[in-house]
Order: sequence, then C-alpha cells, then structure tokens
Amino acid sequence: MSEPEHSTPEYGQYQKPAYGAMSGQYGPDYNPYIYGAPEPDANNGSAADNNGVGAGQPNNGRPSSSGNSFGGNQQYGQSQQPHYYNGIDLNDPNQNPLYGHWDSYAIISFVLAMFFPVPVLSALMGGVAMWRTRTFHMKGFGLALAAVVINVFYTLAVIWMALNGYDAMTLYQDILQQFTGSGTGPSSDSISA
Repeated sequence: MSEPEHSTPEYGQYQKPAYGAMSGQYGPDYNPYIYGAPEPDANNGSAADNNGVGAGQPNNGRPSSSGNSFGGNQQYGQSQQPHYYNGIDLNDPNQNPLYGHWDSYAIISFVLAMFFPVPVLSALMGGVAMWRTRTFHMKGFGLALAAVVINVFYTLAVIWMALNGYDAMTLYQDILQQFTGSGTGPSSDSISA
C-alpha cells in the first residue's frame, strides 16, 4: 500500500513536496505582508493604462490613473513603492536581508550613551542608526533616538562644566556638600583639648 501524496506529517517529520514542486521554507500560500494584501486593481483586465504600461507589467514607480503606483504588479503593499539600493528592493522582505532585524549601531550607541559617555560620539552613531533603521526597515529606532537625546544632554553638561570651570570631582564635592549640609562634613570635626 502506498501513502497518499498530501498526508499530514507526523511530529518531527517533514512533508515532502509533490512531484515537480519546489521544496521551500514557506508554503504556496505564504504572505510576507502581515498587514493585509493590497486591493485588487480595477483596470487589471485592460490592455494598458494612461502611462502606456501593460496590465501585467510594472510601471517603474510612475503613478497610474487608478492610484496604484505599480500597474498590474500586486507584489507590494499599497503604500510601499520599490526602493532600490544596489539592485535590492529594500521594501521587499524577501530581498532585503536586514528587514526586521535589530540594528547593531542602535544597540551600541545606546550602550555607549548609558555606560560609556563620550561627548558627541554616541549621538553621531545614533544618528547613523536612525537613518539605517528607517532605510533598511530594521528595529532599534527608539534606542538610537534615546542615545541621541542622552548624549546631547551629556554634551551640553560637559560644555557647561567647561565654561564654568568645573571638573567632575569638584562638581561631585559640591553636590555632596549640598546634601550633607554646609560645613558639617567629617573633615570639619576636630578634637579640642
């Protein structure tokens, strides 16, 4: 007896594709666009639209009369136009290897801003990370923005201290005197005979 072609695999087994089908990670009904498919084009059956592009051909980003900027190509979401960088469409998760991953620049700039503050360095790195997260559709925009804000405040504090003649130790001693009271520190106690 032979098994049916499309039987459900047991736990730990893989379903083998039908003869001639490609075995891929995703099934034939896989949709990488989580937030819904685009609306069908109204003039999909017509031979050409106002731009002279056929119904099944992409129109290279030129807007069409129906409001869909892709002609008959329904591969992308409604508001996403192809954004090519070195021949790779950055808006397509299947082509962009960085799509949805954490940006290492954002993480490093946040760690530098929090634990190893250097004026301007993590703000510059955070600015680059903000650009990278928006361009390559990566995670970490919030971390990069926080790194920029923290480092701008730190840089302003360093500039203020330099202009007023403070160094870190003097500022620390002044703050300690404010909390402990004026002149009642351990160094002011003396034994008189």
